Amino acid sequence: MKLSIGNSSRIEPASERDLEGLPSFDELQEMLYPHRDIADLDEDSRNVLIEGELIEMSGRRILSIKCPSCNERLDLSDENICNFCGELVDEPRYLLMIPGRIMDDTGEVMITFFGREAESILEMTTDEVVNIINQSADESALEERVEDLNGVTVRVIGNADMDVYSEELRFIPRKVVKKEL
Repeated sequence: MKLSIGNSSRIEPASERDLEGLPSFDELQEMLYPHRDIADLDEDSRNVLIEGELIEMSGRRILSIKCPSCNERLDLSDENICNFCGELVDEPRYLLMIPGRIMDDTGEVMITFFGREAESILEMTTDEVVNIINQSADESALEERVEDLNGVTVRVIGNADMDVYSEELRFIPRKVVKKEL
């Protein structure tokens, strides 16, 4: 959605009459992101809100190293050249990803937090994670912190799809709405 405002535009506060009949914030959220029980998810579930407890959160390998040129998983040769696209890699791109499961009263589903949503759930930036892992020279340096997420209740908006490797439904959050211990 885009709003363009120019010299001839006029912005005024909405009157009480303008606001009559408008849905509340909660009603708008329910229209845009309907709540689903986990048991009701299918691979066509898009822009849905689910709520549940995080379980089986894994922090063994939470960084994926990507080539900045082709965005493929980076497998550097001895000369710092991407084996996929052949480009010289001065500084790789890092993707933070935190896998686990989410459970409600109706069932459970795989969940993987990527990028900003992984930062939000972990309460750390990707740069902070990279620094800790590089300083410790241990890919699982934050395993305990990630495992502390087990038992945390979250509300997330996202999409469900089929994981081709496990042939199991998974949920990919696009927005962490709420996180509570």
